[in-house]
Amino acid sequence: MAQLDMFSGDEMIITHKEIDGGEYILVNNFFNPEKSKEYLDKLLGEIEWTQEYIKMYGKEFPVPRLSAWYGERNMTYTYSGITHEAIAWNDVLLEIKKKIEESYNYNFTSVLLNLYRNGNDSVSWHADDEK
Repeated sequence: MAQLDMFSGDEMIITHKEIDGGEYILVNNFFNPEKSKEYLDKLLGEIEWTQEYIKMYGKEFPVPRLSAWYGERNMTYTYSGITHEAIAWNDVLLEIKKKIEESYNYNFTSVLLNLYRNGNDSVSWHADDEK
């Protein structure tokens, strides 16, 4: 399967696909390149990134990416034995959230951010099937 390119061009392109048990909507260029760069710079500097560890085969390994979970107060999210306590929304996430919610008339309560630092960070093919 080819890697999707989400950042080339400047035309907004919307892709909606139904997949087994769900669906996804990919919106290329929801924000223009300048705004995207501004948000990325802010997120890289302001997000409380953490290095998580996962147990496999009786050993602990660092997850090959950094992550952070932001959302409403007292929310938790667990996957692969890792539990995240929501960090309160910061200003830049609230700004992004508001623009997306206004465009799609949908309310989001949380967001999981993953930072792939270089070509060594990755995630293997999987299904996000937690409730």
